[in-house]
Formats: sequence, structure tokens, C-alpha cells
Amino acid sequence: MDQTSSLFQKKLKTIMDAMIHSQYSPKAAFQAAQLILKCLEHDPKQRPSMEEVLEGLKAIEAIHEKSKESKTSNSYQLPRETVVRV
Repeated sequence: MDQTSSLFQKKLKTIMDAMIHSQYSPKAAFQAAQLILKCLEHDPKQRPSMEEVLEGLKAIEAIHEKSKESKTSNSYQLPRETVVRV
């Protein structure tokens, strides 16, 4: 990650809604912000196609799902009771 990206990520963390921050990883939020900025380019030729937007959104969702799985597997889970029939 270059210095500009690092500064952008730090700024993003300061303006990101706390409710979103707890639901999405910083990496997914950063990817979404980058995609949004590309869509807002002044020159329409510099904007991504809808296909590129869809691919970007799929990548963000994959990051989000991976982050959710990681959080779930790291949380403590009570052992399940075993039923023994006699």
C-alpha cells in the first residue's frame, strides 16, 4: 500500500459511520470508497463500466464475508451437549 492509500484509509476511518465500522472490515470499506470515487470521476470515460462496478461489488462482498467468517470462528462457542441413548 502506498503512502496516499495509507492516508486515505486513515481519513476514511475518521469519517466512517460507527455503525458501518462495526459491520464492515476497514479493507472492505476502503475498497467501497475507492469504487465510489471511480464512479464520481468528472470525465465519464474514466468511470468504470457497470460490469466493472459489479465485479468491484462482488470483491467487496467477498472481503466482507471472509471477515464475518473470521470473526465467527474466533469467537468462543459453548460445547454442544452430546445425547447418549441407552
